[in-house]
Amino acid sequence: MIRVEGLHKRFPDRGQHVNAVDGLSFEAEEGELYALLGPSGCGKTTTLRCVAGLERPDSGRITLGDDVVFGDGKIVPGHRRDIGMVFQNYAVWPHMTVFDNTAFPLEVDGERRSKGSVEQAVGEALDLVGLSGYEGRMATQLSGGQQQRLSLARALVRRPRVLLLDEPLSNLDAKLREHMRQEIRLLQQRLSITTLFVTHDQVEALAMSDRIAVLRDGRIEQEGTPQEVYAQPATEFVAGFVGATNLVPGTVTAADDDGVTVRTGFGSVRAVGSAGTPVGGDVVLAIRPEDVEVRPRKDDDGADAAEALPNTWPVEVRLASFTGAITDLRLAAEGDQELMARSFSRNAVQGPDAVMHLPVAACRVLPADGAGA
Repeated sequence: MIRVEGLHKRFPDRGQHVNAVDGLSFEAEEGELYALLGPSGCGKTTTLRCVAGLERPDSGRITLGDDVVFGDGKIVPGHRRDIGMVFQNYAVWPHMTVFDNTAFPLEVDGERRSKGSVEQAVGEALDLVGLSGYEGRMATQLSGGQQQRLSLARALVRRPRVLLLDEPLSNLDAKLREHMRQEIRLLQQRLSITTLFVTHDQVEALAMSDRIAVLRDGRIEQEGTPQEVYAQPATEFVAGFVGATNLVPGTVTAADDDGVTVRTGFGSVRAVGSAGTPVGGDVVLAIRPEDVEVRPRKDDDGADAAEALPNTWPVEVRLASFTGAITDLRLAAEGDQELMARSFSRNAVQGPDAVMHLPVAACRVLPADGAGA
């Protein structure tokens, strides 16, 4: 439904030009919620604005459905691209009622509609977002969450084939943001509308998307399902940006069909890798905090747990941060190497007399320079 091919967009900056989008290509399938995730300045919002027709790319091709809207010598204005867009700052008209805000796209799209058809379309859109009964209220009388719902209703009132979301939840408080995240996802699935979603919040991207493209410097660093991007990061950048991650530098000392051995500051770690990993090469181990198992130093029989299990080392729990069901631990291993761990609070081990166990399958070897694996 959305196809972007070889997209380039540059902006002038103090006499030079900066590549905001550098040869970007991706496809969002019909009915899919596709997220562009990355830090500020990575090109995600510029890409969205190019798809919306709010920015003109320098080169490339953009197709919506079967229609080329940019490229091949063709430029379709944004108001003729059959899209709905929700902005970060809501962008509702403060001098208009909820009804008039929602009806506005129907009044400016050039189509002739009867008063009854407009009222029906507005009523259906407001019902979709849970604002039925608010038609006569001024937009400024709504809460932040209600204004975001209004913005969503206005984007959907024409029943566009593509929905564009530009960080729509960033101005909401944490609890409301979580609620709206679920509401938008349920609505998107109910309508089966193809959606391009821009965010810098990895939790939002993981929770809402069918697929994610992680952007860096105007290019896609990795693309995949939320589960793939989180569990199998392809680069050091992706591992560090998407979720909390321990990034431990090391050197490969052995590699075979069963895995890789990496020498680190606290010992040799057996990890996931391939026989093609060069011995002697510098790498980074990516280990999620929830995969670090922290146990008492002595088991029930008095045996030393560090000696009984492979990939296990003595550690000191320097800090335990209770957050409710989960306790975050800061561990210090030999060589003053610090790692993060995450445990259920009822099972959290504290104090200087502990060990950490790193399951082999949870230790992923990545190139140290952040290049693709």
